[in-house]
Amino acid sequence: NWCRYSCGSVRVSWRLKLIFGTSAIHYARIYALKKHKNQMYGDKPYSYHLDMVYHTLLTHQVTDADILAASYLHDLLEDTDVSKKEIELLFGSKVSNLVYALTGFGKTRVERNKHSSDKILLFGDDAVTLKLADRISNVENCKANNKKLYSMYLKENTAFSNKLKGLGNIALWKTLNSLFGV
Repeated sequence: NWCRYSCGSVRVSWRLKLIFGTSAIHYARIYALKKHKNQMYGDKPYSYHLDMVYHTLLTHQVTDADILAASYLHDLLEDTDVSKKEIELLFGSKVSNLVYALTGFGKTRVERNKHSSDKILLFGDDAVTLKLADRISNVENCKANNKKLYSMYLKENTAFSNKLKGLGNIALWKTLNSLFGV
């Protein structure tokens, strides 16, 4: 199985994988699931969250292959030992930049959010679109399963919206606002 080898130590551009009949988006999913291994998203496998982000983008008419591939990879830098360079080698610079933009570094949630939102602004509409899909997935899940976490997102929403307003997919903004009754 060629993917088993390329998901490991062999670093080849995703463009070469197209020769073998697998799209970059499909490969990104396989790669992300391998790297997230036994991680959980609440009481569900991590694939649940990644699939939710991907499907949120699709249902809001986002068709850019790089954004869709990044939807599966967006948590790799903060949750695994994968490097930005590795993502770039496998999926290209746009995908690695989108993943990097969504990755917050810092000791506190406030620091991590500030760090990532500053980068998201640098990378513009595509990064905001991806972050909105991620946020929608998180808010939908915690609204149904974790009221405390939902309350945290609700409190953060004004600052989040003010920082990123005017960028990204308008339909995603409408969906996010509707989750908060705005």
